[in-house]
Amino acid sequence: MSAAESAGELIDVSEPAEQSPHDSQLDAWDAATGEILKGFPQVMDSLQFFDQPIVADLAGSRGNAYAVEASSDSDLRALDAAGREAPGSPS
Repeated sequence: MSAAESAGELIDVSEPAEQSPHDSQLDAWDAATGEILKGFPQVMDSLQFFDQPIVADLAGSRGNAYAVEASSDSDLRALDAAGREAPGSPS
């Protein structure tokens, strides 16, 4: 999993006077095939600066692993491999 930006952000960076529509994203892919997982990309509320998601079991011994990621505007997301929010998420 990794933080990502849409193509609109690339245009914004290369053309500072333009503000193209864009979004910040969380991407996840299958390490064996390199393909993006079905429930991704997921849109984040804002930019993700100098960070990477962590993977944690948030549901106890029977739970699944979740990617936990935060943005610059206090958006905290916890998503499983299918792109589903963890119980109680988003915060």
